[in-house]
Amino acid sequence: MENLSKYLKSDTLKLEDILLDPNNPRFAELGDSIDLIPEARFAEPKIQRDAFDKMKADRFEVAELRDTIKTIGFLPMDKVVVREWKGNPNPEKKKYVVVEGNRRITALKWLVDLHNAAKETFSEEQLQNFQTINLLILDQEAAPDSAIWILPGLRHVSGIKEWGPYQK
Repeated sequence: MENLSKYLKSDTLKLEDILLDPNNPRFAELGDSIDLIPEARFAEPKIQRDAFDKMKADRFEVAELRDTIKTIGFLPMDKVVVREWKGNPNPEKKKYVVVEGNRRITALKWLVDLHNAAKETFSEEQLQNFQTINLLILDQEAAPDSAIWILPGLRHVSGIKEWGPYQK
């Protein structure tokens, strides 16, 4: 197995430049048909809204994550991983697609939506925390094709080791 760290670059992006993955493998859990969305259409508002609404399904527990972030802020202990959006018609204004971290990005977008709809009120400091994301960008052109599956797999298959009773 090749060392994938050389294909990941730390950076800071605006939340508005991050697209949810409308082809997220999680959506198979919802019983939806697996009709892949073409990459060129990822940024369409309806496509992003549908992905956002699907991610908010109870089974993904994004509301709980949203409430935790609302209470303590967004702590990038496990960095979100994105890749450059290949369907971008405007190369000067780069957009990125989530590889790993769709739940966290959904929670952040949900908090900003609540603020914009005046259903919540956050300080400028909180909004800055929600909207400026320190993350990793995968160089998908240089990385092996398998990286797009290995990175989320590391998080979801092996998972975070549970604490024992003493540590809890």
